[in-house]
Amino acid sequence: MSIAYNAGLTNGIYDSEFDPQKKITRQEIAALIANAMPADSISDEETEHILSRFKDSALLSGPARKGMALTVKAEIVFGNHKKMLEPTGFTTRAEAAAMIYRYFNYFQPQW
Repeated sequence: MSIAYNAGLTNGIYDSEFDPQKKITRQEIAALIANAMPADSISDEETEHILSRFKDSALLSGPARKGMALTVKAEIVFGNHKKMLEPTGFTTRAEAAAMIYRYFNYFQPQW
């Protein structure tokens, strides 16, 4: 995690303190991935428009909203068949691997 911290992808759980055994939520991994993407590539209006398609978008914490919207826009994160993002649900290893795979193999910046 120190590599992610030094790269500016995360700030840890308490000012650079990490808990490697802690489970990671879907909004947390979306934020990590989004932090590797240009933040100015999505406006506040577009963020809210994208998130409005999901029934549980109100569960996203304020700082995680833009990151989740950006990863949805880039087709790295998808909602489920019930149009829910499940932002506070824990990410499985398979989900995390799929998101990282999509980022590295499909992410083509359009900006």
